[in-house]
Amino acid sequence: MERISRYLGLGAVCLLVIMMGILSQLPKTSHAASSPLKVQYIPDNTSTTTNKLQAGLQIVNTGSSSVALSGLTMRYWFTRDTNQAISVFCDYAAVGCSNVTGTAVAVSQPVATADYYIQVGFTSGTLNANANTGKIKIRASKADFSNFTQTNDYSFNASFTTFTDWQNVTLYQNGILVWGVEPTGSSATPTPTPTQTQTTTPTPTQTTTPTPTPTPPPTSFDQSQIDAAVATPLLAFPAPTTANSGRPGDSPTAVYNAKAFYFLALVNWYNPNATATNGTSVASRLVASIGQLVAGGNEPDANGGLEGWGHNDTAQGLLLARNEPAVWNQLSSTQQAKVNLLMQALAIAANFDFNDTNNFNQDIDYYLEGNQCKFNKSYNPNYREGYLNIMIAASLYFGPSTLNTFFTSFDYTSFNQQLQSAGFTNIQAAWANAQTPFMSGGSDNCSGTGSGVRTAFTYNNIPLSNPAGIFDQLAIFTYQDTVTSTGAGGNAYIADNTTSPYQGQQGMEHEFNSTDSGGARSDALYAYEGWMNSISSRTDITLLNAWGCGTTQTQDIRLESVGSGDLLYKLQHGYEGYYLAQSRLVNETTPSSDGPSAKGFYFDQQVWNVVLSKVQPC
Repeated sequence: MERISRYLGLGAVCLLVIMMGILSQLPKTSHAASSPLKVQYIPDNTSTTTNKLQAGLQIVNTGSSSVALSGLTMRYWFTRDTNQAISVFCDYAAVGCSNVTGTAVAVSQPVATADYYIQVGFTSGTLNANANTGKIKIRASKADFSNFTQTNDYSFNASFTTFTDWQNVTLYQNGILVWGVEPTGSSATPTPTPTQTQTTTPTPTQTTTPTPTPTPPPTSFDQSQIDAAVATPLLAFPAPTTANSGRPGDSPTAVYNAKAFYFLALVNWYNPNATATNGTSVASRLVASIGQLVAGGNEPDANGGLEGWGHNDTAQGLLLARNEPAVWNQLSSTQQAKVNLLMQALAIAANFDFNDTNNFNQDIDYYLEGNQCKFNKSYNPNYREGYLNIMIAASLYFGPSTLNTFFTSFDYTSFNQQLQSAGFTNIQAAWANAQTPFMSGGSDNCSGTGSGVRTAFTYNNIPLSNPAGIFDQLAIFTYQDTVTSTGAGGNAYIADNTTSPYQGQQGMEHEFNSTDSGGARSDALYAYEGWMNSISSRTDITLLNAWGCGTTQTQDIRLESVGSGDLLYKLQHGYEGYYLAQSRLVNETTPSSDGPSAKGFYFDQQVWNVVLSKVQPC
């Protein structure tokens, strides 16, 4: 009996050891089941593969006491898939992104569904009883912009369409697990060492250093401008004809409507729940406008040249919308395909105009323009800023490698058939005589030459993989002069005879110190027409992780800050300009028919004041 008891005792010990081993491999659940705190989750990007993880999170307090946010952290568990550094961003938070922190942390004991997690914390604030934090929109991307596969990510669930209690996103209070189930058998470290510091705005892949650029998100956009954008007619461009000289995209109405469209996309980026005073949601108006744009016969004609005034903000708005799942997923698959086709067409026009291998001196629809030679890529910034920034947008939209492959394999006949199927009659009209110059290049009717569009794109030897570098080439040219308060040999001056507060600083727009066929030129409207495309492009480059830190970026921020401040001052005080050997007064609302306000100035002012002016050098 003593021997049997001994065996039974040994058996019990063995069974206990086995059970402990099994239990040690099970996921850990909350150590504070009675906690009133929980996490709700909604996916902001449901794509199977994507170059950015996007999650909407909020913490709910069902208890009767308030909780300090600084003691709370959430963990979103995922697989990195490739060996790249991860950057984490707060794109929007009801509590303010300045109060949100985020880091990407390697799991000490990785499993199939999680080898990393995003830890989201707070610097300050209080979560009241029976309240929630509101949405916190978190985004993560890799240093090389390569894709994640979301279907093998522990915290990802594409089926949720509203905020849903989700235990696969864990919550900790003062380092103790209080909500959810971890995917690993080992406890996650309460105070991990991050692989990359979180910033509140995106970080680029092409950068001289890996340090993110700190950019606070806007606190709010002017409600009156949101109302104005929502009230603007749905975006639609007229057909190019001889009656409009083949360039409908540079008319004040077209430019204004495109700027309203971009502003809607930008507001929605920061606040997907934004509405006009009349209750119309910004997102719904944006979706309706995209639908109208690609319905057939409403699309920009992809003519290149000065029509970039209206076409660029269209492309920049589509770029943001493509990266907003709540907007993009409301479009039908047919509409999405048409947007892709439109962005390809705009990129073809940009390649024709600005590729290093091309030096054409006419627009694509030369015959609709009365056989006039209206283009040269060395023209002033108001010509360059439009379609060069469209090329940047297209590169961010498709990816540089994919876009260059599209260029090198481009076939006019098959692409034209796609345009016909989509009902894109405006582009077909502009491209009616473009087959030979597109496919094989040669000489144009204005003493220009080029290789066509079947060539990988470079601008001043800068490749598509470096959008911040292409923008830098534009910035150096656009903001190249020293600020003065007079110009054109004294024929131009600030109307109230005051002095620009930026006097003597480097960064004045070149259009204040330029020339035209009448001699010296210094004009605020020309300056505005270059600036208006510059700011929306750099905003998108920043928001989509392609800006970065380094000497070049610091220089460009400084130049554009001086140039923008000087332009806005001159428009506010009025600028008696001089062009084509004649004077004209330009301010925010003058000339009334085609001045800044007629072309969407107050939308641009919001982009600058609320978003871009907040970007500081690294």
